[in-house]
Amino acid sequence: MKWNNLLLLALFCGGMFFCGGVTEASPGVIVDQYDYQDGEITISYPHFDGMVNQAAQDKMNETVETLTEQFIDDAYTRIEDAKQHKTHEFSSEVQLNYKVWYNDENMVSVVLNSYKFFGGAHGMSDLIGYTFNLQNGEVVPYTDIFKWDSDSRNLAYSCIMNKVNERKLVLFTEGQQNKLALKLQNLDYVPNYYLADKDKAVIIFSQGEIAASAAGVLQFNMW
Repeated sequence: MKWNNLLLLALFCGGMFFCGGVTEASPGVIVDQYDYQDGEITISYPHFDGMVNQAAQDKMNETVETLTEQFIDDAYTRIEDAKQHKTHEFSSEVQLNYKVWYNDENMVSVVLNSYKFFGGAHGMSDLIGYTFNLQNGEVVPYTDIFKWDSDSRNLAYSCIMNKVNERKLVLFTEGQQNKLALKLQNLDYVPNYYLADKDKAVIIFSQGEIAASAAGVLQFNMW
């Protein structure tokens, strides 16, 4: 559904959109907090403002709003399904929030952090990193900023494995290799990441992606 239709749906269903305070600013962009609340669903997402390039700003907002809209639509569907098929009493819980990690005149890097619980042993969390080019509003993939050739992948593997061992994490295995090694060997794999600072990336692995769900979302800094 379109974003304005979602707003009408929210009003009909008793939900509420409202703008929070400014969370981060730079010479290039201001990041406002927009909120949505309806029952078990609590949403905070970034809205970009104050940019000279209006087309780039609109593209960035459309990217975040589309993801947020899909997240809310899915939440309503899953909550209703959980109510119809529940085998015990529980309350669903859906949250989406964000953090601005890096913000300068060229790029802004934010993380969307989600949590969903619809019954069962535990909920599921996820992090999605978005680094935007303020000149054109495009999402900047990891490979546009950092080298990602064979040597770079090997260095990333060594760096991450050192941290895996420090944390005493147990990675999934397949054959003679772990899931991390297989993922980094896949030439189509581009890391989910965010910038913690200029030229300092943090690579993200979703809950259950390379290790058991109990390990949660895994983040590894590349420096």
